[in-house]
Amino acid sequence: MVLDEPTTFEFTPELGARLRELRERAGLSQEGVGRRMGRTGKGCGTIVHRLESGRSRQPTLGLIADFLKACGATFHDLLDELDGYTGKPKRRRRRKTRAEKVAAVQRKANRLAREGKLEELLFRFVMDPELGLSTPEQMVLVERGRERFRELERKHRQAAEAPKREDGSEREQRLEEKVEELFGRLAASGALNRDVAVDAGAVVDGKAKLKPMKTAERRLTEQYRFKVGWRRMYLYYLRLRVRNEVSEEMRKQGVDRAVRYGLLAMEAAQVAHEHGPETAYRKVWMEGRVEKARDPARARQAIEAGYRIYDEQKHSLPKPPEKWRGIASNPGKAWTLPVREVDRS
Repeated sequence: MVLDEPTTFEFTPELGARLRELRERAGLSQEGVGRRMGRTGKGCGTIVHRLESGRSRQPTLGLIADFLKACGATFHDLLDELDGYTGKPKRRRRRKTRAEKVAAVQRKANRLAREGKLEELLFRFVMDPELGLSTPEQMVLVERGRERFRELERKHRQAAEAPKREDGSEREQRLEEKVEELFGRLAASGALNRDVAVDAGAVVDGKAKLKPMKTAERRLTEQYRFKVGWRRMYLYYLRLRVRNEVSEEMRKQGVDRAVRYGLLAMEAAQVAHEHGPETAYRKVWMEGRVEKARDPARARQAIEAGYRIYDEQKHSLPKPPEKWRGIASNPGKAWTLPVREVDRS
């Protein structure tokens, strides 16, 4: 069965050459025609040049009519060129049969199965804590591993041996060895030529979908976001704890507006988190805030309490759980933090 392919009229170079003949017959320059068409300015002849050279692939009917009117011509002068276009047979394309669609789905499933094993290997390799890789370095290694796997696939189809790459650092060469080892296992087991179990017919009929493959970059990004989100959320509750404890202590001492000193202590905890313990900046920041405070003694007390509580509690910041998948976007929804001690009043 065939299906008519939708086509759009394209302004051919032959039609552009006919327009040039009409302009020259009228004794006009490109700029002159452009001005008669209502174009002004330095590049008024540009549109005319694009029409005549065929670079304006799909001009409007009004634009062609303006050109003909400026040259004192009519559409009758273009009939032979236009009839040549309308007389061409329609382009037609063959619709794929069901068997061809099923085969295409099966090939895609086979590819996803191979690439899934590769992405798992790449992810585990770059996540090795002994390597201590930054995120950009992880991405570079992942892409290099993929390039090597594609090269091995090409050589396998050509029944040729893929040469070893001598360039690259030691860890890049280690990664390529891992990729070559994986490819060798797939080739030895026949997985490169064997179809995976999938109901391709159901996919073609729209009753099922192939499971998308999660790439190494996506897993790295999800894990990074989750870890950052986890620590940020716990740090937020730790700062709340600092604020509540300092505010309560100030209330017991009969200090007015005790919450303000609690907020100052929370700000001090954030400074301690960003600049580390016993740094010069912590002292400079404290002296600056104390100098501006209405009650310097109370302000100093609150800031020192904020530093002290943070230094005592910072080691309780938990590491992210091992099971982080699926909760990277909203970790607080799936995990309960130990925040019973936080006073929310």
